[in-house]
Amino acid sequence: NYVRQMATAYTCPESSLYGNFMLFRAIDKALRAWNKYQPRSYNWWYNEISAPKIMADILALLAAGVEQPDPSVVKGLMQMMEQSDPRKWTGANKQDIAMHHMIRGCVLKNDSIVSFNVSEFFEPIRITDFEGIREDLSYQQHRKQLYVGGYGTVFVDNIAKMAPLFVGTRFALTPQQAKLFSDFVRTTYLNIFRGHYMDFSVCGRSVSRKKTLNLGDYSSLFSKMKAIDPEHAQEYEEAAQRSATENPTIGRTDRNRMYWTSDYMLHNRKRYDISVRAVSENTCRSESGNGENLWGTYLSEGAYNIRVKGDEYADIFAVWEWDKIPGTTTPEGEVENHNDWGVAGVSKFVCGASDGLYGAMAYAMADYGIKANKGYFLFD
Repeated sequence: NYVRQMATAYTCPESSLYGNFMLFRAIDKALRAWNKYQPRSYNWWYNEISAPKIMADILALLAAGVEQPDPSVVKGLMQMMEQSDPRKWTGANKQDIAMHHMIRGCVLKNDSIVSFNVSEFFEPIRITDFEGIREDLSYQQHRKQLYVGGYGTVFVDNIAKMAPLFVGTRFALTPQQAKLFSDFVRTTYLNIFRGHYMDFSVCGRSVSRKKTLNLGDYSSLFSKMKAIDPEHAQEYEEAAQRSATENPTIGRTDRNRMYWTSDYMLHNRKRYDISVRAVSENTCRSESGNGENLWGTYLSEGAYNIRVKGDEYADIFAVWEWDKIPGTTTPEGEVENHNDWGVAGVSKFVCGASDGLYGAMAYAMADYGIKANKGYFLFD
């Protein structure tokens, strides 16, 4: 990251360090060190997504520099980036890998690399039965785990960032892709927010990260969405106002939706929002992993999240009583979460019904030595 910042300062004409030879020498030295030692992380994500993406950014920036890196340095970094293959991955992970390959293709001026990876990047904009947008317009990752936040946020941000760049070119979204993406954002993604705060039920293991629910002023997303989907510009403008102000009611309409593939119901009202998340043998529990969400064992056991202002649960998780999550019926005492990377539930019955305005949901819980037939009824 530091070297990327240095490359930005070196190649930006407005920078006081633009074209600075000593800065270039420092950048060059850092890149040569990377090639020599080829550091690796125990976490695949850094090796196949984070590091290659940063290297792609650095090489793209340096392509506009006064001095150019030695071809042997560029070759070594390109070889490192080539090792990851987007075809092996799904959803947001596929996109992140395809993105650095697109940049690599641009630096190499190789049309086939760019074309192939643009296709891979946009491929997740489709209905799938495994990791991605489901037929009910929920989003899943790590098998059948609800992930509208977290990986879903990465998915939305990636498309919003890249799609406007391709408008009017042969790489542009197809009408079918543009419509599906618009439907997902407007029907699902925008509605998990109350103001600029996200529903804790849809974040997966990232719920334990600081400020994970607070996306702040998210107006940049909505300006990009207007370029992709001008037909619904008014909805994005209202969403931008909700995210930038303390008034979460702007443009709000009453709705209820049952996401049956994810055992999740979302109930939106102008005055408040409530959601219910359960887990069955057809879906996956809220995961832990990489040292995150170590106590969220019961997060998918019929948890509900009621919000009026939106910030009711912001950063509460460090001091939360994890055996008293709202809506759950669970044993006394916090239990360490061993549900790593997509562990299915055991309930044979989780069901819901919605007419688009009102909803009811049922959860036959039978786990942790407890049986409870739970019902949730969502009206005005």
